Amino acid sequence: MEKALKLVNILGLDPRKNDTFSKFRSIFCFTILISASFSSHLEFFLNFKGLETCERAAESIIPQYQTMCKMATFLLYKTEMLDLIKKSERFWKLDRFGDLQAKNLHSTYPIFQIFFYVYVVILFLTCAMFALVNWIFDTGKPISLCYGESEGLETPWVEFYIVLQSVEVTIIFLGITGYDMVFLYYAGSVCIQFQMLKMAFAERKMNERQFLKAVKHHEFLLQYVEQLGDIYSMWFLLQYFSSLFGICFGLFLISKEGLPTEPERLSKYFPYIFSFTMQSFTFCMTGTMLSDWSSEISDEIFHSDWSDDQVYKNKTARLIVMNRAQRPAKISIGKFLDLNLRSFILLMRSVFSFLAFVNNILNRIN
Repeated sequence: MEKALKLVNILGLDPRKNDTFSKFRSIFCFTILISASFSSHLEFFLNFKGLETCERAAESIIPQYQTMCKMATFLLYKTEMLDLIKKSERFWKLDRFGDLQAKNLHSTYPIFQIFFYVYVVILFLTCAMFALVNWIFDTGKPISLCYGESEGLETPWVEFYIVLQSVEVTIIFLGITGYDMVFLYYAGSVCIQFQMLKMAFAERKMNERQFLKAVKHHEFLLQYVEQLGDIYSMWFLLQYFSSLFGICFGLFLISKEGLPTEPERLSKYFPYIFSFTMQSFTFCMTGTMLSDWSSEISDEIFHSDWSDDQVYKNKTARLIVMNRAQRPAKISIGKFLDLNLRSFILLMRSVFSFLAFVNNILNRIN
């Protein structure tokens, strides 16, 4: 959690901090993003040059909007996020069931950490490629769409936009990565807790007091996931449709001149498409793990030794918990879809349908 919050803290958005310098950093970051976005919109509406302007606008404005919305989450839901951080202190310790089980649980954490690091590296490479591709291929244009680029920029505006947009790309990387990492930490920690609950209900020597603690912890985790969904649900809807639009438009830009495409176009838009795809897959995969691991509690209780005296004594409570656990913990995408791999498959189906449609149109034109 600390690693994710360190990224967010650079932007002044750490929910635990409310000092003046943090407020200054957050205002500075929003000012940079709003200024860059305002310049992009001015160029789009006042100097529209057809598909070329749309191409530049898509690669510039979508990440700007996505970053500003994700950063705004830390301000709009600061109290709720701080509450989640405090409630995470109630999570069971990994050594609760002995050293052997703690070792097994500890082996799960590196998987999440490796996944997080790979995710960060992919986002970093995407931002780096986005920033450097114009310089590598000497396109003569700034990093992202800005006012006046179609008419040609001169000193000092060239230097001004280089500095502004370099800072903007850095903020986009930190904002998106920090937001995503905080969510992945929350979800990953809850998944581990569900695994520990599964171990608790599998314990044959569990007395009534321990059983009640496990039941209360299960209820706590379900409420925790519900609160997490209240914060992230609407933003996942934005993420879903921005990813859909970004992937579709990126594929269109790659294939519009026919396949195979030019190296410049491929190196510019493939990381762009891959980044959106990776983001969507990561969230949907996490949602699936959350649902699957929470529903395993019901199976564990079902396979209990019902002939055991202690189990039989708590049979009614166990049946209630089993019935409740059959409705898995889940997070929705704006009350529109559940956050799981089915949603990702639906996203990719829509993308491939769009690609087939575009190729059909281009073949007819040619």
